[in-house]
Amino acid sequence: MLCELWPDEASAVACPRGDIRLALCGTCGLIENHAFRPDLVHYSDAYENSLEGSALFQEYQEALAQNLIERHGLCHKRVMEVGCGNGSFLLRLCEETGNTGLGFDPSYPSELPSTRLDGSVQFHRAYFGPGQEHPRVDLVVSRQVLEHIPEPRPFLSDVLKAGLAPGAHSAVVLEVPNTEATLRNLALWEVTYEHCTYFTRGSLARLLTSCGFDVIHSEQTYAEQFITLDARPSTTPTGEIRAEIEDLESLAELARSFAANYADHLLYWTQRLQSWATESQRVALWGSGTRGISFLNLADKDRSIRTVIDVNPRKHGKHLPGTGQMIVGPDSLKPGDREPDVVLVVNPIYREEITRDLRDRGLSASVLTLEADTPAGTTPTL
Repeated sequence: MLCELWPDEASAVACPRGDIRLALCGTCGLIENHAFRPDLVHYSDAYENSLEGSALFQEYQEALAQNLIERHGLCHKRVMEVGCGNGSFLLRLCEETGNTGLGFDPSYPSELPSTRLDGSVQFHRAYFGPGQEHPRVDLVVSRQVLEHIPEPRPFLSDVLKAGLAPGAHSAVVLEVPNTEATLRNLALWEVTYEHCTYFTRGSLARLLTSCGFDVIHSEQTYAEQFITLDARPSTTPTGEIRAEIEDLESLAELARSFAANYADHLLYWTQRLQSWATESQRVALWGSGTRGISFLNLADKDRSIRTVIDVNPRKHGKHLPGTGQMIVGPDSLKPGDREPDVVLVVNPIYREEITRDLRDRGLSASVLTLEADTPAGTTPTL
């Protein structure tokens, strides 16, 4: 299922679909969708995946920006972000630092200006690739992008590395979803068609070194949901790893456990939704991103959930692919006869934040998550 939002229910239900067949490489640890078709995936300014409506995510992004500024001495430097979204992170790296910025993203919103911060930051509503004319930069940042690229090796070695200025301090910073956590937590809903490659800390580090980088920093971030990795071009053909590397057999066991428990986990949620429907319980889903779309298309084919909430105003009034529900904002939730009995939070990291919001609105709905409220017996362990 493609995670693009649609203008009406009919087009949403008739959206393109693709197959997912994941395979783990026992040598490098990469997990890839062998059924992926690039021609099914298109990015434009209609693609909206910003998480900045959450105060928690804003705090994370602010801390990450400050860490990068300090870690890489970003003062009067040139910074490029590949996959810059609405540009907010690149702007944060450049404001008050004297840095100049260059952002590339085909989904950069058309209503935003192409030049910002008095001309010091420029945005291009385009893919970044060979042939792009631009000055070489001191730091390339690419967050939540690499998992969307069918052939990550040439992208890293021929594109990102080629964009770096020569010198010992030039670096690349990557952020990707943490697949080890996805497997361990049996987070089925993290598997999405746009993600053609899935990374762990080890597989990402191995990939970078095979492309001629030295890994200088690696950590799990955002409650272990993300991996952040810094690397510099190596002076030798094979780069150096300075990061913890997981045991490949342990990773293979996680993958086997995920596959073995997948059907039971999905059945649990399908039956739970059916039970709520039988009891006339009104259920709302909070979160219309990857997890929400996957959950509704896999577990709620009867469309018992009619209300889908998201704090991102650019999503309001749009429809979810496959199931067609219209996305509404939190202000649509009001105490009364039609208020939800249950609110399902698709990402557990936002549970407390969303619970506070609901209580402030005078709503007493039970707040559950798709991971924390699953029976322990369906969660894989090593």
